[in-house]
Amino acid sequence: MNRRAPPPPDPVMELCGSSPVTCLAFGDVVFAHKKSTFFSGHQNGKILCWNLTSQRVLTQLEAHSETVLWVINPKENILISQGREGLLKVWAADQSNWKLLCTVPTAAFIFCNSSLLSLAKHYMLSVPVEDSGIISVHCLLNDFTLDSEQIPQRLTPAPQREHGMCMKTCSFLLNDQSPRLLVAYEGGSLILWDILLCVALSKLKAHPESIMCLDICATKETGVFRATSGSVDTDLKSWLISEDTLTQDRTVSVTNPGLGSLAYRRDGRIVASGGWDGLCRMFTSAKLRPLVVLSHHKESVQCVAFSEENRLAAGSKDGYITMWDVYVNK
Repeated sequence: MNRRAPPPPDPVMELCGSSPVTCLAFGDVVFAHKKSTFFSGHQNGKILCWNLTSQRVLTQLEAHSETVLWVINPKENILISQGREGLLKVWAADQSNWKLLCTVPTAAFIFCNSSLLSLAKHYMLSVPVEDSGIISVHCLLNDFTLDSEQIPQRLTPAPQREHGMCMKTCSFLLNDQSPRLLVAYEGGSLILWDILLCVALSKLKAHPESIMCLDICATKETGVFRATSGSVDTDLKSWLISEDTLTQDRTVSVTNPGLGSLAYRRDGRIVASGGWDGLCRMFTSAKLRPLVVLSHHKESVQCVAFSEENRLAAGSKDGYITMWDVYVNK
C-alpha cells in the first residue's frame, strides 16, 4: 500500500513589510538591549530591522531612493546595502539609528547584487559598475571604510557585448587564500574570476537566456564548490567548481517558468528557490532531488535566505515575508 507524502507545512511566521520585498539577510544587531536577527530590503528603498521574537520592526532605515537590491550584516552593528539608483552604502549602528560611513558608486538601474569577501586584514567588495558587464573590486578596511590608497581592480569579460550586463555575483575563498568571484551574465554565461589577478579562469554558456539567480556553497571535498543557477525558463542547474574549472553537474525542471532567487542552507546540503509562480521549492544540493514545495505567497518570491539555525525566510512581491521551519536543525 502506497503511503501519501505528508502535506507541506504552513509558515511559522508572517511579517508584513507593506512594500514588495526585494532582499533579505539574517544578522545580529543590538538596539536598546533587544537583539534583532533579520533585515528586509524593499522596493520603496527602505530597510526594515526586525525583532523576530516580537515580530515587530525595531528600526526603519530610509536607505535608498530606488529598490534595495542587496543587504548584508557582515559584522555586529555594521550594515551594507545597495540600491538600484547606483549607490552602495555602508552603515554603522548609532544607538537606535544608522550612521552612514561611506558610499561606493555602482551601476544604476540593473538588478545585479554586490558581493563581500572577508580576508585576513580587510574585506574585498565586488560591485557592478556602469560599463556593461564590468565588476569593480574595492578594499574595505576592518572598520568598513574604503581604503583610499587602493586602486579598484576591474574584471572585464571579453567580448563584453556577448555577455551583456552582470546579473548576479558570488565571491568565495578557494583553499582559504585565493579569492574567487563567480559572475552570472545577461547573455546566460557564467565566468569564474581570479579577483587578485583580474583573470577569467573558466567560462561556459549556462542558460539560453538571462541568469536570474545564483548561489554557491562548499562541498565535502576540499577545494570543490557547487553553484546553482536559475533563469526565466523552468530549468534549475548546478555546477561544480574544481581546480578553477566550471563543469555542469545536474539539471532539474520545475513546473512553471521563472526562477528569481536561490539560497543554500548553511551546511550546503539543501538549496531553496523562489519562483515567479509564488512558490518556494527545496532540493537536495548534491542531486537536485525535489524535497518540498511551499505555497503561501500570492505573487513572485523575489528573495530567499537561510538563518544559522536553517530556518528559511522568503520575501515576496506581495509585500509579505514568511518564515519556514522545514528541514531545520532540531
